[in-house]
Amino acid sequence: MQEFQSHLERLRQENAELEEKVIEMSVYKQEVQALRDEIVKLQTSQEMSNSELHRLLDENETLRDRLKSVVQSPLSDSEKQQIIRDSQRLHSSAPASIALPNNLDMEGTPCVTPDWDKQSSSSEIAVACLQDKITQMEETHYSTNEELQATLQELADLQSQINELQTDNERLAEEKDVIFQSLCRQTEKLEDSRTQIGTLQKLLLREPNQQDGGSTEREQKLVELLKNAQEERESLMLKQEELNSELNELKVALDDTTNEKLRLHERIGVLESTIDATNAERTEIDAQLIQSKEDSSVKQIEISRLTTLLENARAKIEELEQDRALGDKSDLGELLDTARKEKDALEIQVASLQEQVSISQCEIQKLKDQLARMSEECKVVRNNAKCVISDLEYKHETIKQEKVKIASDCQQLQENVSELQVQNKCLNDDKAQLEALLSETQRHLGETERLLAEKTDELNQEINLRRQESEEWDRFQSDLLMTVRVANDFKTEAHNAREQLALDNKALRERIRVMEQQIEKLNKLVASTESHQSIFNTVQQEMAVRRQQKSAIQRQDSRLSVKSLIESIENSAKQAKVTAESRCSSSSSINSIPADTVVNPSMPTNNAVAKNTNNHNGNESSSVLHSPLISSITAKSPLREQQQPTTVSNISSNPKNNPTGDRKDPLNALVKNGGSKRNALLKWCQNKTVGYRNIDITNFSSSWNDGLALCAIMHSYLPDRIPYDKLSPNDKRRNFSLAFVAAESVGIPTSLSIDDMCQLERPDWQQVMGYVTAIYKHFET
Repeated sequence: MQEFQSHLERLRQENAELEEKVIEMSVYKQEVQALRDEIVKLQTSQEMSNSELHRLLDENETLRDRLKSVVQSPLSDSEKQQIIRDSQRLHSSAPASIALPNNLDMEGTPCVTPDWDKQSSSSEIAVACLQDKITQMEETHYSTNEELQATLQELADLQSQINELQTDNERLAEEKDVIFQSLCRQTEKLEDSRTQIGTLQKLLLREPNQQDGGSTEREQKLVELLKNAQEERESLMLKQEELNSELNELKVALDDTTNEKLRLHERIGVLESTIDATNAERTEIDAQLIQSKEDSSVKQIEISRLTTLLENARAKIEELEQDRALGDKSDLGELLDTARKEKDALEIQVASLQEQVSISQCEIQKLKDQLARMSEECKVVRNNAKCVISDLEYKHETIKQEKVKIASDCQQLQENVSELQVQNKCLNDDKAQLEALLSETQRHLGETERLLAEKTDELNQEINLRRQESEEWDRFQSDLLMTVRVANDFKTEAHNAREQLALDNKALRERIRVMEQQIEKLNKLVASTESHQSIFNTVQQEMAVRRQQKSAIQRQDSRLSVKSLIESIENSAKQAKVTAESRCSSSSSINSIPADTVVNPSMPTNNAVAKNTNNHNGNESSSVLHSPLISSITAKSPLREQQQPTTVSNISSNPKNNPTGDRKDPLNALVKNGGSKRNALLKWCQNKTVGYRNIDITNFSSSWNDGLALCAIMHSYLPDRIPYDKLSPNDKRRNFSLAFVAAESVGIPTSLSIDDMCQLERPDWQQVMGYVTAIYKHFET
């Protein structure tokens, strides 16, 4: 009876527990209803976001069409399959962690029959496999998402580079047009100068045998004009050559930028195909992940149902055993039958409610996954919209800058036009002066012809007189040269004596130094006064002898001016011959100008005047002819410098910015054969960590959260600073500290936080990639 009462009490308790479960299930029903209402709200907001998403997708599609129109050489099918196989191989090496489901009770009572044990163990193994597969797929999903973000970022960078190269091409084309126009103007000026030179040469060479000494001034002016024109022609030719060389350089730069643009287009095509393959793979992985989650939830429901049935069967077996022990008590059997029926009904109700709860939880999980997926898509759409907005803002800024540049160019062109007008006015004034000079020259020509007959007789007399004077001068020169040679012999003897005296002076100085040392020694020893006096007398006598020899050297140095006298005589003789030849024709007077004066017209006038003064004794008329020529050339040179065109200088003064040289990426060497920078850097990290234990690098996030990958890379360069064999993946803080200290010791700044790297399971992949890029840049570039 007591056992029966205890059994009834236990049944009441179980009934109370079942009622509490029913109440809890009703609460869950309310929660499910609330979640359904929230899902309805989210669906409405999703429809709104879908409309916005469609609009952004249309804009993105237009941008993709523009990019595809730029691409000239798309990838073949074999190359696409190779890229997909490489990405699958990278994803298949993701680390997998086996985790058991949390909602299963692993400490249940042992099964009575082996069938139930087999079914339960197989279900648990299937769930564990599904969890493992889900974890692996999540890891692959994160890696694919990371690669996709890196590829999109590289695409944005390439688009900005293409825009910059297009602006550079436009700027180079504008500069080419400006230089071509300037070259045309300089060519026109050169042709005008040639015509002026031709007319002036005709005027100069007309009737050359009828000129006399009275036309010296006119001849000098014409020579000056010819020299000015020749120098201007040479300067214009030099400028033309400079412009041609600059034009060739611009053409080479334009070809380089065109090749760079084509290379960037090809790279954009490769990255777009990679993005398409990655998107397709990501979609497939998402579908597999959803299907796996659904299968897992269904199997969990089945496991819970089978567990409930197992417990019911066990309870029934126990009741049957008790019934067999108490078979003689019919009343108690009836009560037990009724209690069993009630219990079966309640168990059926509990099983149905549990099944409903499981189904509702599965639906909730599906809705949460859908919500997370939609939020992720919204984030992607927002990021795309931000990228589009930033591109439009950048284009707006570039258009503004181009507008400002065009305005400045227009203002500069106006200034150039005003300067050219001023130069044109000056040239017109010079032309008027030349015309007036030409008329005056023609007027003087008649007077010169009239005076020519009178001067002919005087010229013959003067020639005879000059012949006699030249004979006397030659005799005088021979006598003077003989005297000079004798003086030169005296000079050489004096020079030899001077050298000998210098040697003697050196020996005496050495002797004086020795004697001074002896004097110091004698002063220290405090010798007798007589010995001191004798030494001082000896030194004074030697110093007196030295002064006499020095005065003799100075007297002999005064004879060295004989050499300058010889040079002046020889120059005067040469100048006399040149003057005689200059009287033959007016054109030869141009060639008789000294070479150093023609080569360097900006030489100071004092040198030319001094040279003419030295030549004055040789030929007086020659100095009169040359000095105004030199002074006029020297005076005209600043005017020519002022009249040089300023167009080329204005063009060359503008600095040429080269964006390709300023913006050099250290990862460009890794992507020579195509592909994204992220994958190339990831492959480099995998190659650097080959052979190190506990390292499996598949991304820039979860593969770096224990610090061993950083320690392995630093150990490959600095093995004495990283004790890799003593490191453990559990001691994350020590691993990161060792890696950061080793990097800072060679000058690599630390851009990562140890706390974030230790606490986060998936750190920010962009920060990790930036830090690894800094390591690669320091050691590999």
